[in-house]
Amino acid sequence: MNADTPTPRWNKISAYLSGELESSERLAFESWLQDSKANQQVFEEAKKIWASSRLKLTSADYGTEEELSRLMARLQRDERSENVRILHSPWLRVAAAVVFVVVGAWFYTQFQGSSTHIPDFIHAAGDHVATLYLPDSSRVWLNTGSRISYDKNFNITERRIYLEGEGYFEVRSDSTRPFRVLTKTTITRVVGTAFNVKETDTLTTLTVKEGKVNFSRMDNTRGEVLRVVHGEQATFHHPHQIFKKSPIINNAYAGWRRANNPAFQKEKQNPVAFLTTRYAWRKDRAHQSEVYGQVWNHAELATYKNVILKVTYATPGGKPKTMRIKTEQVIYPGQPIDFRKKLRDLSSSTSYLKVEVESAELISG
Repeated sequence: MNADTPTPRWNKISAYLSGELESSERLAFESWLQDSKANQQVFEEAKKIWASSRLKLTSADYGTEEELSRLMARLQRDERSENVRILHSPWLRVAAAVVFVVVGAWFYTQFQGSSTHIPDFIHAAGDHVATLYLPDSSRVWLNTGSRISYDKNFNITERRIYLEGEGYFEVRSDSTRPFRVLTKTTITRVVGTAFNVKETDTLTTLTVKEGKVNFSRMDNTRGEVLRVVHGEQATFHHPHQIFKKSPIINNAYAGWRRANNPAFQKEKQNPVAFLTTRYAWRKDRAHQSEVYGQVWNHAELATYKNVILKVTYATPGGKPKTMRIKTEQVIYPGQPIDFRKKLRDLSSSTSYLKVEVESAELISG
């Protein structure tokens, strides 16, 4: 198991087979199960012992007579409810002890560590959409009522996130440390991409904006993986264990990031605060000034158009003059657009020039 993975003792596997693990413990165990083929082989051996012994394993330690008595009492209850024939004899007690000694010896070599996984960091969105950066500089948006959790050693060996609800991820590329998003029923594995994951009571939906993503069920013991690429959407129906993949039908799948989001409201109301310029200017052969540069969009979500630049320039000791440059390109979050313009200062000795963003329009939708 990876160093950043919670490593339950062998009796956690028996509790998993009995369906006695709590939700967080089950997620940790099933995540371990997906880490390697060797872990899956261990689990398959456990199920064989389970089937051959006809015993329901539990999380107790069966090294004592007292715990073995509890097992017998449980089997008697199972007999009444499931019509399972149990031989009440000393040999059964011996067989049960042997089974659990073998299981214990096998699993103890595979699992060593804490029996309960409690994440070190939890971020919840509450009534508003939340935006946060992870330790690896990946960015996450959380829908209202959603939350993520991760351990303090995130970004050391593997980047692993537990998601409840809906989140949009922009993952920083790192081929040495895969990024995994775990829900109650699925695992999403990536290296570097942008995608949306939404989990409800019966359905988990993965929508990929950029890159490639591996999508699988949490208890994927047979190694079945669905590859989802940019422009595609995949769903996993929990009750029927069915995967489906199709082109993205609704391009507004991540529109929730703008609703109930105070950060977006600021970007919407004051575009100038999120647009900056980088520029330079020079005289051409006709001694006319030419200004050129870029406008950068520093907003998280807002896309702008029709940016108006105000250019102020003057000659030594002269009165400042102004002109405006209108750019019609669309400028997306985190991206620049170029501009270039000649000034009306032919044959003059311009010595001062300044370019600033005067206004811009928000692109809705």
